[in-house]
Amino acid sequence: MPVVNELDNIYCIDTLLNNEKNAVCSYIVESEKVCIVDCGPTAAEREILSAIEELGIRRNDVKFIAVTHIHLDHGGGAGRLLKHFPNARVLVHPKGVEHLINPSKLWKSAKSVLGEVADIYQLPEPCEKSRVVVVDDNQTVDLGDCLIKVVHTPGHAPHHVSFYLVESDVLFTGDSAGMYHEGMIVPTTPPPFDFKKSLESIEKMVKLNPKTIAFTHFGFGEGKELHKVYRKTVDWVEIAKSVVEEDGSVEDLRDRIIEQDAEFGELLKLFRNSKIVGMSYMLGLWGLMDCVKRMGGG
Repeated sequence: MPVVNELDNIYCIDTLLNNEKNAVCSYIVESEKVCIVDCGPTAAEREILSAIEELGIRRNDVKFIAVTHIHLDHGGGAGRLLKHFPNARVLVHPKGVEHLINPSKLWKSAKSVLGEVADIYQLPEPCEKSRVVVVDDNQTVDLGDCLIKVVHTPGHAPHHVSFYLVESDVLFTGDSAGMYHEGMIVPTTPPPFDFKKSLESIEKMVKLNPKTIAFTHFGFGEGKELHKVYRKTVDWVEIAKSVVEEDGSVEDLRDRIIEQDAEFGELLKLFRNSKIVGMSYMLGLWGLMDCVKRMGGG
C-alpha cells in the first residue's frame, strides 16, 4: 500500500517511482482542508490517488498541493493531479509560478540534466494559471483545523520553500535540509547550488525548532537533523575546495567525501542500484564543484 508511515494526521506516501522504494515520497496532511505536500512527478499519480482512496479522503476535500520547489520529483505532477482534485490549488514560490503554468523550459532542462531519469518522472503537464497561488515568506495557509507557515528556503534552488505545520511541529523541507534515510543524512547540492543562501536557510529553519522533519527523500526524521546537515554542508564544501584546487574530478570528490563521511559511503551502497537516488547524489557532487568554482575556489 502507498501509505508507509504516519505521524498524527500526516501520512508519508512512497511514490515507488521506477519500482524503487525510499527514493521519493509525498505527504498528505489530513485536515478540514486536505493538503498534499510535494506531490512528486507525473509518474506518481497512481500512488497518490491510491493513498487518497486508502485513507478514505474524498477528492473534493483536497484543497492544496504545496510544492516545495518545481523540480520534477517534487512538483512535476501538480498539473496532472489538479484534474483529479477539482477544488485544489497549488502553492508555490513566486519564482516557480511560470514554470508550473508552462513547464516546457523545465522539461527541456530536466531532459538535458537527468536524461532517462526525466523519462521515469514523465512529462509535467501545465497547471491552470487561476489555480496557482504564490506564497510569500512567513505567510500562513489555513487548513481549517491547523495552519501551515511558509518559509522561503533558497539554496538548493532559488524557488525553494519549506512548509511548517504549526500544530504538529513538523517541517516539510523538500530538498533544503538534505536527503535522509534511517538516521543518515547528506546535503542536496545540485547546480547552481548557492552555499551562502543554503546555510542561511538552514539557520532560518533551526530557529523554528521543529520537533520533526518530513523529508521528501525520505520520511520522518528528528529536528536535530538540521544541525547535522548544516555541519555537513560546510564540511563538504571545504572538501570540494581542496579537490578543485588539486584539479581533481567528480569521482575524486566522491572518494574524498566517502573517506571523511561514512554515512555517505553507506548510502551509496544502499542505493547502488537506484537510478533516482544515484542521479541525485551525482548531481550534488557536480553542484559542489560548480559552487566552489563560482566562489573563486578553482
